[in-house]
Amino acid sequence: MLRRPAAPRRCRRRRHAARRGRRHDRRHRRPSRHGRRRGRRGRPARGSPGRPRGPPRRRHRRRPRVAARARHRRGPGHPAVKHRLVRALQASGHTVAVTGDGANDAPALAAADVGIAMGRRGADLARAAADIVLTDDAYPTVVAAVATGRNIGAQLRRAVAFYLGAKLALVIVLLAALAAGLPVPFAPVHIVLLEIFMDLGASVAFVAEPAAPHAMRRPPRPAGTRFLDRPALAAIATVAVTLTVAVLPGYLLLAHDSPAMARAAGVLGWLAGHALIAWTLRTQPGLSWRTSAAFPVWAVTATFVAVVATLTPAGRLLHLAPLNGRDVAVVALTIAIAVGLATAGGRALRLPDRL
Repeated sequence: MLRRPAAPRRCRRRRHAARRGRRHDRRHRRPSRHGRRRGRRGRPARGSPGRPRGPPRRRHRRRPRVAARARHRRGPGHPAVKHRLVRALQASGHTVAVTGDGANDAPALAAADVGIAMGRRGADLARAAADIVLTDDAYPTVVAAVATGRNIGAQLRRAVAFYLGAKLALVIVLLAALAAGLPVPFAPVHIVLLEIFMDLGASVAFVAEPAAPHAMRRPPRPAGTRFLDRPALAAIATVAVTLTVAVLPGYLLLAHDSPAMARAAGVLGWLAGHALIAWTLRTQPGLSWRTSAAFPVWAVTATFVAVVATLTPAGRLLHLAPLNGRDVAVVALTIAIAVGLATAGGRALRLPDRL
């Protein structure tokens, strides 16, 4: 078989075109002078004056604005190429996740924000360098793990923001009463009762909440972001102010008549108010109790205990005097105002979406 003299030259052209990043074949040959002037089949060429340039094709308009390409003489699978690609994407402000199973993936797995290695068929070096190891080697597990992690982080931020806001409100109420020359609103036994619902009950209620429908559509949190960011601080301030509004006015109005009734008003305002204010921080406030029963059960239980302790003779075990109808109306009004302020503040600051 005779070799054609142009074969080596054609091979060199293909190698040169591959290095330049474009395909070279018969369609990319340089056209003749007649072809450049007239094009094929007598039509004007694409770049000739006889043919006006039209709008770009749709496929060209839909190209992404950011593109990354790894060029290395050893090939795109080389460890240095993958590591440089991860660093380049991070330098552009992207959050990078890398999946791999071989030893050549170890540098990229270690440099990525999230390194995911295969547990069954992955190399030991890849598993040691990764942050997460998939035991079933199934990519859908990655999506489920990311969704679960985002939900846990979001609900934990809500629980911490509510807890710190409630603590701040408790300090404000105590200091305001002492500054007015009145007895402290809550005795030690009352604070124990409040802490049971405020700490244990609220934590369980928030953590048991399902994920928001749009949780996976949000961009990932940038690396190095503080846990108590601006939305969390705004939620703390909102809870502190609104819970103070729910408790302090009723106590101040009744403190001069009967300290026991004033403390009962404070306990009622706190237990019922803090459950309803926490309700405004939920990702889905209108969620059915069948989907998530922990939060409604906690809120109903806190309100029921508050009613029993402040409106029945059972409250005398906690050194509380039963409230009459007028006092209950005052406390209910302050709770309604506090819940309205919490709802308006949450919507204005978009707390359910930003937390």
